[in-house]
Amino acid sequence: MIRQATQDDKERVMNLGWLMWKQSTVYEKFGWSWDKVSNMFDRYCQQPEKLMLVVEKDDNIIGMLLANTHSQFYTNAKVASQQIFFIHPLHRGGSAALRLMKKFESFGRHNDCDFLNFSQSVQGVDDRWDKFCKNLGYTHVGNTYFKDL
Repeated sequence: MIRQATQDDKERVMNLGWLMWKQSTVYEKFGWSWDKVSNMFDRYCQQPEKLMLVVEKDDNIIGMLLANTHSQFYTNAKVASQQIFFIHPLHRGGSAALRLMKKFESFGRHNDCDFLNFSQSVQGVDDRWDKFCKNLGYTHVGNTYFKDL
């Protein structure tokens, strides 16, 4: 089942976020802040221009999508941007990701957005990601690069 997250989900969502963080060598080396994640969870639960969906299966949270709306920085276009999209590795390949994306699209339409923006935010995602996005009608616009300083 996909639904809007509630305060009762906080610990389970934060733990799923921790798993996502552990899978990324880019972010893992900078440490994890339970306080920062807790504050982010609260903001996404309390502000109507933000979306926090969870995928629940057998009383476990196995996926999540966080998004918000904003004005594009160089136009008057209104954008729905994904911040976090994660499905637990043991539950990938099913319909959860597709169902999350459909809810994300509905969120964008409901908020009168001109377009959606989402991306892969950690390395190591399997090659199904590009095919998944293209099958949903998205255009590949760019890549994200990191360099340690």
